[in-house]
Amino acid sequence: MISKSIPQNKMDPNLQSEAKDLLIDWVYTRVVTNILDRGIASNEKINVGSLAKNIGVSRTPVNTVLFALEKEGIITRNLSNGWVLPKITRRMISDSFDVLHILFPILVSESTEKISANHSEIIHTFAMEVKRAFLFKEWRSVQLADRGYLKLIMENAENDQLKRIVNNLWMQLARIRNGCNRIYGLRDENWKIYKSLSDAIISGKIDQAAEQARDFVLASRELNLEFFDTVILPISANGE
Repeated sequence: MISKSIPQNKMDPNLQSEAKDLLIDWVYTRVVTNILDRGIASNEKINVGSLAKNIGVSRTPVNTVLFALEKEGIITRNLSNGWVLPKITRRMISDSFDVLHILFPILVSESTEKISANHSEIIHTFAMEVKRAFLFKEWRSVQLADRGYLKLIMENAENDQLKRIVNNLWMQLARIRNGCNRIYGLRDENWKIYKSLSDAIISGKIDQAAEQARDFVLASRELNLEFFDTVILPISANGE
C-alpha cells in the first residue's frame, strides 16, 4: 500500500512532482487491471471508493486516472451512474479490429526496424509467459503478459499519437478478449501466429513482421466475433 502521509512540505518541488507522476502511473496500471478484470460486464457502475480501497490509495489519484480513461474512451460517464463500462457490441468489436488491421502493422514495422537485443529477449519472454499462463489457466497472468507483449512490440515506433490510438483499441477489446481466452484457451493456430509475430520482430524482418501483425489481428477478430456470437448474444437474448 502506498503511504498516505508524505511530508510534502519537506520535499523538493521537483521530486514532489516526480513522485506524483509515479503515483499516477502506478494507480493507472492498477485501475486498468481492476476494470478489465470485470470481464464482459457492461453498463456496470465503477465504484470509486471500492476501487481506491482495493488498490490501497485515496480517491484523488483514482479519480485522476478515471478522468484520463474517460478521455481515452475506455470508460464513459453520466450524471446518474457516474463512470461505467461501455456496452460491448458486435459492431464495436468488428470496427475496432478493422482499424487495428490497418494501424497495428504500421507500428509493428516501425518497432521492428529499431528492435534491440534487450527488447528481443523481453518480447520472447512475454510470448512464452502467455503460453505458460494459458497452460496453467492463470488468467491474470495471461492478461498481464499479453498486455505487456502488445505494448512492447509497439514501443520503438516513433508515432506516439498512433500508439495511443492502437493501445486504446486493444484496451477497449481487452474485456471480450479476456472472456474469449477463458472459454477457448489458446488454440494451436492462434499460438502459431502469436509466436511467428514475435519471431519476425526479434529477427528484424520488417515485412514479415507486418504480415504476421495483420494475420494476428485477423485471427483475433475471427475468434472474438465467434465468442460474441456463440456466448455473449445468447446470454443477452436470455436477459441474463
